Amino acid sequence: MILRSRIDISLPPDKVWEMLRYAEYMELWNPKCVSCPSLGRELQVGDTFSATFKLTKEGVSDCEVLALEPCQRITIRHRPREMKGYVDETYHLLPRKNGQTTRVEQVLDVTHSSIPRWAQALMYFLNRFGRKMGDGPLEGLRDAAIAQAGMRSGQRGGYA
Repeated sequence: MILRSRIDISLPPDKVWEMLRYAEYMELWNPKCVSCPSLGRELQVGDTFSATFKLTKEGVSDCEVLALEPCQRITIRHRPREMKGYVDETYHLLPRKNGQTTRVEQVLDVTHSSIPRWAQALMYFLNRFGRKMGDGPLEGLRDAAIAQAGMRSGQRGGYA
C-alpha cells in the first residue's frame, strides 16, 4: 500500500534540502518525532540511526538511509521495534516555477509492514479522501525550511 502527500514550498530545493540532510533535524519538522540523535554529519546511503516517534505511545524506530540524491530525494526505511516489518518513506524535491518553488512529495510504502491489510486500506482511503486535521510532517517541513531560510512562515510568500 502506497500513501502519497505533497506540498509546495516557496523556496528552491537546496533550501528545503537543508532540513532533510541531517538526521537530527527530523525532530524539528516532523511533529511525530520526539527525538533523533545527531550523526555529526550529513546523511549518507547506508547510515543507520534510531528515532523515537510519538504514535499511540512513544516507540523507537531503527532507521536506514536507502537512497539519497542531494536536493532531489531521500528514502529512509523505518523498522519500528514494537512491530514486525518496515515502512519506506521517500521525500522527492521537485523544482517548480523556475526553481524558486519546491514541490515536496512524500511517499509512504507500508506494504511490508505488519499493519493489517484492512487497516492499510483504511489508511489509503483516509489519505485519499479524508479531511486533514492538524499539521503533519509536510507542513512541519515547510515551516522549518522557511524558518531556516530566514523567512517568517506567516508571510504571504512563505506558502505556494
